[in-house]
Amino acid sequence: MKIKFLFISILILCMLSCSTNVGVYDADNAIVTSYFPLKNTNWWTYKVQTAAPGFLRDSLYVKGDTVIGGIAYKKMNTRFTPNGFYSTTLKNNGIRIEGSSIKLSGSVSFSAGLPAPIIFSVSDLTIFKENAAQNDLIGSTVGTFQQTIQGYPLTFNYNLSTFYDGSLANFTTTTNKTYTDLKKMKVVLNLKITYIVPGLGFTATLLQPQNVVISTQYYAKNKGMVYANTDVNYVLSSVPGVTLPIPASGSQNQKEFLDLFQLN
Repeated sequence: MKIKFLFISILILCMLSCSTNVGVYDADNAIVTSYFPLKNTNWWTYKVQTAAPGFLRDSLYVKGDTVIGGIAYKKMNTRFTPNGFYSTTLKNNGIRIEGSSIKLSGSVSFSAGLPAPIIFSVSDLTIFKENAAQNDLIGSTVGTFQQTIQGYPLTFNYNLSTFYDGSLANFTTTTNKTYTDLKKMKVVLNLKITYIVPGLGFTATLLQPQNVVISTQYYAKNKGMVYANTDVNYVLSSVPGVTLPIPASGSQNQKEFLDLFQLN
């Protein structure tokens, strides 16, 4: 199950390297958000829950200052290889606050059992918007890229979108922690995968367009991201003579709970 989830995470990061991110929501940026405290040495630990019994653990922290494309960011890192979708996305990347928005830039590297590591670039993807309206599209990136996985040249068509999912006066997690003054963000990945069948010359659709990832992330004022609920679901189409190194279907839920944190 963890391999399936990591595969989808890699797809998302790879897609970010192949297109230009567009900020869709253009509301007044006079508000400077306080939903992600970004001071050097701030840290958060998360308990990560999957189908397996027990919890895994992630440790995310602000490593220091960095400059990407002439713009100042705070560089995020993890103490160990992360397990959770959220910490995996932020690891080694730059985060900056632009008014009421939080933007993500940088690069990451994964091997994930492939013959060589793959490096993905991220350019100013809006992952949070404080003063949006319910269901507003706050960021979007669309495009196409090709990736060879164990000898199979695959073409990926994607639409990765971020939405404002509303606010909550208070929220209690299943780990019995209560937070107040929250903003919810939703990340949705719609994906299509095609493959040119050798010797036959026709393009087979291995994955019909579908929302394969839906991640809802809860940010608490003056604390940062406190809870994430991520679903991964996909079903590949059957193509005669093609056996991919990817499970034919996948369904997984992952939850990330803020455990401990230190803010300066």
